[in-house]
Amino acid sequence: MGTLVKFSTMFSLLILAASVGFPKFVVPNLPDLTVKTRRISGDGTSQLSALYLKGARQRTETVSENPARAHAMNWTVIRQCDEKRLFNINERDKLYSSSEIEDWAERSKKARPVSLSRMSGAEVTVTIDSIDTGERRQFAHYTARRVKATTRFEPGLGASTPASVEETDGWYIDLPGLGCQDRGQLALLSLPPAPAWIGFNLSGSARHPKDIQSKKLRSELRRERKPSAR
Repeated sequence: MGTLVKFSTMFSLLILAASVGFPKFVVPNLPDLTVKTRRISGDGTSQLSALYLKGARQRTETVSENPARAHAMNWTVIRQCDEKRLFNINERDKLYSSSEIEDWAERSKKARPVSLSRMSGAEVTVTIDSIDTGERRQFAHYTARRVKATTRFEPGLGASTPASVEETDGWYIDLPGLGCQDRGQLALLSLPPAPAWIGFNLSGSARHPKDIQSKKLRSELRRERKPSAR
C-alpha cells in the first residue's frame, strides 16, 4: 500500500513520493548532456523542449506552437546552481527576469504551519502505481530504465475532475541535482481549476526521474447516473 497524502489547492502540486516535504537545494556536477523532446497535444499544440546540462549549469529551451495562434512561444530558463541564480528569458518578446534560487526545504522550516482541518472542497483520489520492468538502455553517460505507470483519477461528489485512467510507458534516467534540487522521487501533477481535496495513493517501487522517451494514453471513464425518484 502506498502513502496517502491530502492537499487542497488550485494550482500544480509537487508531490514527494519518498517523503512528504520540499526538495533540498544542491549544487550538482552533471556530465555534459543534451535531451530533446517533442510533445503534441490533442488541440494541435506542438511543444519542443531542449535540456542542456553541464556541471552546475542547466539550460532549458521550450518552443510551443499552435496552428490556431499567430505567434509561437519561445521560452528559455537558465539555472546557475553554483551562483544560486535563475534567469527566465522570453525570446519572442525580448524580455527576461533574474532571481535567486530559493532553498524551499529551509524556507519551509520557517513557514507557519497550516491546519488542513480548515480546508474544504470536493474530494479527488489519485492512485499512482509504477513498475520498473527491469529493462535497461544506455543513453550517453547514463543508464535508462523502463518504467510503466498507471494513474487513476477518482472524483468524489461535487468534484469537477472527470474519472479517468492514464497509462505511461517510458524510459527514464536518474539526474541527481536537476533543477538545483535533490528531488528524491518526485511527481508533478496539474490539478483542475476548482478547489478540491486531492488524496494521493502512491505504490510501486519505480522512481520517475527525467523522462527521455515515453508514450502516454489517457481515457475518461463515464459513470451512469440513475434517475432520482420523485
